[in-house]
Amino acid sequence: MNLRIPGMRAVLVTALLMIVGTNPARATAEPFPAATPESQGLSSQSLAKLLEVVRAFSEQGEIVGGELLVIKNRRTVLHETVGLSDLENKKPLKPDTIYCIRSMTKPLVGAAVQILIDEGRLALDDTAAKYLASFDNDKSRAITIRQLLTHTSGLPLSSIMNMKGDELASLRSVADLSGKSGPTVPPGSQFQYSDDGADTLGAIVSAITGQPAESFISKRILEPLGMHDTFPLVSAAGKKLGRFAPAYVGTRGDWTRFSSPQEKPHFSIFLGSQGMYSSAHDYARFLAMYLDGGSAGGKRVLSDAAVKRTLAPAIPTGMPTGFPGLTNYYGQMMIDYVDASQKVVAFGHAGSDGTWAWAWPEKDLMVLYFTQSRGNTTGLVLEPAIDGLLLGGSGSAPVVQNLTAEMVAPYLGLYWVEAEQKPMIVVLEKERLALEIPWRALVELNRSNEENVWSVAQAPGMTLKFHRDGAGPVKALDIRQGNPMTLQRFEPEAGLPSLEELFKRRPDARRAEKLPSLGAIRMSGAAEFASGQQKGTFELLTSGVDNSHLKIRIGDGVTQQVVAGNRVWIQYQAATPVQEMPESMAKSTRLSGWMISTGDWRDEFRQARVLKRVELDGQSVFMVHAAPEKGRQRLVYLDEKNGLTRGYDEVYEIPGIGMLGAEVRFADYRDVDGVQIPFKTTVKWPAPQLGTQTYQVEKIETRVKVKKTPFTIE
Repeated sequence: MNLRIPGMRAVLVTALLMIVGTNPARATAEPFPAATPESQGLSSQSLAKLLEVVRAFSEQGEIVGGELLVIKNRRTVLHETVGLSDLENKKPLKPDTIYCIRSMTKPLVGAAVQILIDEGRLALDDTAAKYLASFDNDKSRAITIRQLLTHTSGLPLSSIMNMKGDELASLRSVADLSGKSGPTVPPGSQFQYSDDGADTLGAIVSAITGQPAESFISKRILEPLGMHDTFPLVSAAGKKLGRFAPAYVGTRGDWTRFSSPQEKPHFSIFLGSQGMYSSAHDYARFLAMYLDGGSAGGKRVLSDAAVKRTLAPAIPTGMPTGFPGLTNYYGQMMIDYVDASQKVVAFGHAGSDGTWAWAWPEKDLMVLYFTQSRGNTTGLVLEPAIDGLLLGGSGSAPVVQNLTAEMVAPYLGLYWVEAEQKPMIVVLEKERLALEIPWRALVELNRSNEENVWSVAQAPGMTLKFHRDGAGPVKALDIRQGNPMTLQRFEPEAGLPSLEELFKRRPDARRAEKLPSLGAIRMSGAAEFASGQQKGTFELLTSGVDNSHLKIRIGDGVTQQVVAGNRVWIQYQAATPVQEMPESMAKSTRLSGWMISTGDWRDEFRQARVLKRVELDGQSVFMVHAAPEKGRQRLVYLDEKNGLTRGYDEVYEIPGIGMLGAEVRFADYRDVDGVQIPFKTTVKWPAPQLGTQTYQVEKIETRVKVKKTPFTIE
């Protein structure tokens, strides 16, 4: 991708500086007093419909709770909450709750950098190495401040993903780890969203000012703007701690508390990428500062030039948006929503714990939607509703689903993707129609007002048009976004061997008889994660095909996973609680790796059928579609010559990220006492932050003596 940095058009500058001005009255103790919608040119009925959309999210279990704040002409025309703050104790969510705003911290760090540029203490084309010695190496020396601000530095999402919050010594140590690891793509070559980049900027702010980045942000941004409910650390909240919301992770109808500031803060140090806690009203003060050209209450926080730099669209992100006709760009630590003429129509940011904020300069409008439900995508669904109800656009509120198995039956099945030589699968997912792309992701579909047309929940601008004759089954589907693509319904080819025939070709066709004689088996070796950015070791203890205990060590951190029959437990770090996985996730985990490569898994699926002969890594294999009674469907690849499992594609639920597909491949099969065991396993994820994981067996022991209950996490 070529990096393109368009110049800011004069009309945008004029809009920002002239529409709202710098009226000192707008920065009083209550800058957004209540007003009726009609007095500000909005409809009470439209706002009520927007609130009903959010209320439906809560009622349908899409979120635990949510807060919606709409500010027009600096007047609060809607401020309501829905659902719960504390799911376990059934406490309702209250207005002005304080949330972990995660990535909405980035614009605050970006503003601190712009202040230093205004003061001549920093320049956009300075290198990070000028301020941080850890970047003064062949890998990281070329990275500039401009690239860090626009997520084009090439640094990965996170170098601390597998570390506990209390293991982090300082923001500087996080940045130093990034500098030493270096970029994963050439700096300046493409957009790659990076927490490491934002943490590096925070460390640079600290290095230049001689004080913690959070102190500089508090003194130069939070205090002048009157953001008294925004905190870089939970410890700074004092008596306001009771207003903090616990954080939940999961999916629709299945939320688990993973963090509670009142019990133990998630972060022990300030992180420039995600460390802030704030309220919806407070964050509106921050957005209003940009609407006012960098000033608040007669006090200038940023220069006119800094506002222009921040909001200038630097590079398209490729991220979805539900605003019709707009494209998602990144400015300098700010998300821009850009029309076809490259004009910034709106700006804002979102946080992965479930918070969103948008501002429209020409309409003097701000909408803030905060939840504490990590990984939910309801903000994207809300965007077209905002467009249609508040902006007079073509967007619309989501259609109530009310689906039945009979209603969706004609849509279910396989649809062939010729370019990939694989099928996508339309499935019923928790009473919602979904498109399962085993090697990429699972996306839920929303009904539209148009017959046989569904939109992608995570990308509302993408629609699927199903072709059918009357009430008959679907024959094909069109994916409509960018270059339209038509996928034909796929059925297995004729004349293929049966699954039973393929299993008989295995050199260890009698492995079911031989496996018990091996007793407990211990495999150990090297592990690499994030495409080699992180290295460690693993140990896998197994007994039969239904019991296993996996330990992965990276530095001082240990992740454990135990499979015992139909139950699965996981512990991400020693200091975190052991979690039993939901039934659907447990079955996928049990059937992964050891069992799928070594065991006879045919009876584990409601349906398993050979689809087609294809090429996989230069080998001729048969693709098998395996569908369980509940849980993820998968594509399994069996070697044409010897029937060995060469790999599979399946969607996994990644806490905090979502439903991601993985391409799992097995290689280097070796005979161990009459049983074929793969000594190399690779797992390729579509998300750059996860990259490719590799497990290489270096030692294998059979008939291992183990303690009485080895398949538990102590």
